[in-house]
Amino acid sequence: TSTCTIGSVAVTASSSNIASGSMFPVGTSTLSFTATDGCGNNKICSYTVTVQASISNPCDNDVTPPVLRHCPSNMTVTTSSACKKVEFAKPTATDNCSSTPSVIGTHDDDFCFPVGTTTVTYTAKDHKNNTSTCSFTVKIVQEVGGVNCNDVSVTQQRGEITVSNLNVARYIIGIFKVVDRFGSTSKVFTCNNLYTTQLCAFPTTLEAGKYRVDIQMFSQNFSQKCVRSQLITVEEGAAIRSVTVFNVEANAELNRSRIDFISNQGLILDYFTVQKFDNTASNFEDMDIINNDQIDDNLQYHTVYDTAPEEGDNFYRVKLTYLTGAVDYSQTQKVTFKNTLLPRVFPNPTSDEALIDMKNYAGKTVELVVSNVAGDPIRREKINQIGANPYTLNVSKFPNGTYFISLRAQGKREVSLKLQVFR
Repeated sequence: TSTCTIGSVAVTASSSNIASGSMFPVGTSTLSFTATDGCGNNKICSYTVTVQASISNPCDNDVTPPVLRHCPSNMTVTTSSACKKVEFAKPTATDNCSSTPSVIGTHDDDFCFPVGTTTVTYTAKDHKNNTSTCSFTVKIVQEVGGVNCNDVSVTQQRGEITVSNLNVARYIIGIFKVVDRFGSTSKVFTCNNLYTTQLCAFPTTLEAGKYRVDIQMFSQNFSQKCVRSQLITVEEGAAIRSVTVFNVEANAELNRSRIDFISNQGLILDYFTVQKFDNTASNFEDMDIINNDQIDDNLQYHTVYDTAPEEGDNFYRVKLTYLTGAVDYSQTQKVTFKNTLLPRVFPNPTSDEALIDMKNYAGKTVELVVSNVAGDPIRREKINQIGANPYTLNVSKFPNGTYFISLRAQGKREVSLKLQVFR
């Protein structure tokens, strides 16, 4: 409007103005207009138009995979059937963008796991198809019923009891108790891992006489068993051979056994084998071989050392191999060790680290294997030049449970240590 009475008021836009209805750029644009009346008076006014850039959704370009939580640990289950359904809690998933990422497993709830080891994998997927996976194993061990002791045979020869005809499809553990004629228990032997062996031998020092062997065979988890008794007879002088093992000495300070024996059949013998009973394998293992260079029947003295005796009872014998290929055995001798320098692990139980004292392995290279209760190795380490200080084993990432530490070194018997991890 104007007070001028001449003509009308004209309003013109600045030439730099963006036309109405056009696209304004991001940012601030100034629009100016000029009003002029008939008297030549004018007035300019301006205002701004601000266009802000829209904020894009970061999840539109999401490349972060979801996170799977609570994945089950490896498990072992027994069954008497060809397969078994196993219950376990399914893992869950979270995501930075999607509130409910999908979680899909390779095996559904109705899956019947077969005997053996099966790997189960779960996959989490978000709205942009980013994925993550976790896996665990389900081990099915078949337990076959029908436990029967009638096929088990117990024999005795030269102071050694042998249990044979073990049915590996039925049994897992056998316990054998030797009872004398007065009803007193002379020996109790245990034969383990009968899925892998059909024969167990046990060294004894039984005197001549009659004995009853009470047999108990157990299936997996001790759910089934059978019981039977069998009589055996140890003859007088049955353990006297032409080679005598005598004066067996145990030197605890040197941590070794000394095996001395005399031979007097040099003309017909080929070589001697000094053997030690292996408690793990339940049989005698060769420890040292001595070639026979004797050319007459005079007495000859022999000495062999066991530099890695085990805590408790150690049994030794000498195997004779004749020139004809025939073999014979000496009487079995026992050496008992107490408080030897065997490896030990401490503290036990532990939460984050364990110390392994291996003074008896000083200067040697040791292979260390840690296995879980299913027997699956979960860590292997090679330790060079064992010193006087204990070795530190980090178990901070081990789940709570029981583990077995196996130590192997040249010239040493394998040692297994039990370790509990608890938090």
